[in-house]
Amino acid sequence: MKRSRRQHGLFWGCGILILILISSACLQASPRSDKQRLELPGIAYIAMGGNNTVAMVDMEDFSVVGSIPVEGKPEGVAISPDGKTLYVGAMHGKAITVVNTETSQVSGQIPTGTGTHHLAISPDGNTLYVVGRSDELLVIDTRKNTVIDRIYTAPTLYDVKVSPDGKTVYTSNKGADVENPDIVMIVDPDTKTIKNITVGLEPSHMALSRDGSTLFVANAFSSSVSVIDTTWGEVTGEIQVGLDPHGMVTTFDDRYLLVANRGETTVLKIDTRSKEIVSSLEVGQNPANIALSPDGKYLFVNLWGTYQTLVFDAETGGILKKIDMPDLPHEIAFGAN
Repeated sequence: MKRSRRQHGLFWGCGILILILISSACLQASPRSDKQRLELPGIAYIAMGGNNTVAMVDMEDFSVVGSIPVEGKPEGVAISPDGKTLYVGAMHGKAITVVNTETSQVSGQIPTGTGTHHLAISPDGNTLYVVGRSDELLVIDTRKNTVIDRIYTAPTLYDVKVSPDGKTVYTSNKGADVENPDIVMIVDPDTKTIKNITVGLEPSHMALSRDGSTLFVANAFSSSVSVIDTTWGEVTGEIQVGLDPHGMVTTFDDRYLLVANRGETTVLKIDTRSKEIVSSLEVGQNPANIALSPDGKYLFVNLWGTYQTLVFDAETGGILKKIDMPDLPHEIAFGAN
């Protein structure tokens, strides 16, 4: 039986609402000065979906300084560890677009034969893992820019993450019906061994702790985040959040998890030790993808309700810039100048 959003998307408690009202005022502060912002060079790349571009945001003043054309509704982006190569997936395309970040020019295409969504790159930069809309995990050798393997996962493959040692890949798979449940798959790309872990309803975005010990999974229809111990491959808890949790990211010290509630107007800050919500930031309508800048100072929040990208001081919650976008902004990647 197919599930509907009406049935499973309304798990929202009054206690969290009170917390939002109390804590949102505590997060407001003055923006950082221009001098402080100039300490962080580089470009933020934001996939623009239906606009068929990737927007380029200058990290010095958070202004849009250009765009890169990518046909086929680009939504997923990943950048090489050295920051010199950007990879872009297109939902309605049949290739991964390769961009030289030093020139901001498309340098090549990697044929996939299928539309692609989220991407993740190995720590050594040699392997790119791509969510294929054919329900296959595509394995790409970035030295040859060639698909070297296709691993079938499960129906409605959504997100992908790679462990810090590069030996394990995690995928989220939205359950289509009772025969295809909502799961996270732990994949050994060398042996193609797969372990299934049942999570909440409609798992989508994931966040992996920087040390690789914990995987967080946003369950859109359960209004929750599943917590997975990656050592044992088991769910150790479930955190109730807001309506339709979507984008997530951990702070660089793994102390906190930030969760965007796409069905509401908030980004929650969760203590990863106690698994409790410690504060809530009011950001605007339908926050979707979020990301922390490479130095951890700035939080980028994409608003689907207003077609904007907002930049916040990650420490104080003070807003620094509202950037108007031509379409729904999706995934975010950062590259150095």
